[in-house]
Amino acid sequence: MRFAFAFLMLIILQSCSLIHSDIAASPNQPNNSAKTNVKSATNPDIAEPKFREGDNVSSFLKATKVRDRTLKVRYLHEFIDKRNKTIFIAVKPDCVFCETLLATMQNYSTKTKFKNKIVFFTDAKHASIDAFLKKSNEYSQIPATWLYDDQDKFAETFILSAFPRFLIIDPKHKLVKDQRGLVPPANRESLKGLEIAQILEKISEATVEWLKVQ
Repeated sequence: MRFAFAFLMLIILQSCSLIHSDIAASPNQPNNSAKTNVKSATNPDIAEPKFREGDNVSSFLKATKVRDRTLKVRYLHEFIDKRNKTIFIAVKPDCVFCETLLATMQNYSTKTKFKNKIVFFTDAKHASIDAFLKKSNEYSQIPATWLYDDQDKFAETFILSAFPRFLIIDPKHKLVKDQRGLVPPANRESLKGLEIAQILEKISEATVEWLKVQ
């Protein structure tokens, strides 16, 4: 019974690419961008991201203004690493997947090194500026930049309905990866017999390892 419940939790985690901020995840929804695109193509009411993997997002980076932790207004392109990739991670304060990932990254902050720049961000659609400041202070030990999108440009451009969301951009402003949701471990048998909290932790650890090799 424990494993059945745990396996269901894994399916839910895989499906978080379609979790909306106001509904629960459904294990019956696909975690497959191709399937999502087909669904979007057949339903004009479902918006699609303006950029896809392989696209150059320079126009978005240069036009988008955000606030840093001091609430100073900056242009997004200022945060792009000129040598390595930049990994933008969309988080939402009340998202259990985000919270587990952040806690895991903070726990590993002293021994985990990322070759790429990490930038956490949230927006006015999903969090107040007070919630943003509180969360950025709570996880300040993580070697990362925190940004607040008070104009909801990320949400509008990339259709942020899943958390966490990973947007990996190279120095030439190419979107090389758009990952929706946490990344489960390659050996899913390792989750067998674990409690839900342990499953979340294991999948967050696998996601951290995934981030290290991007």
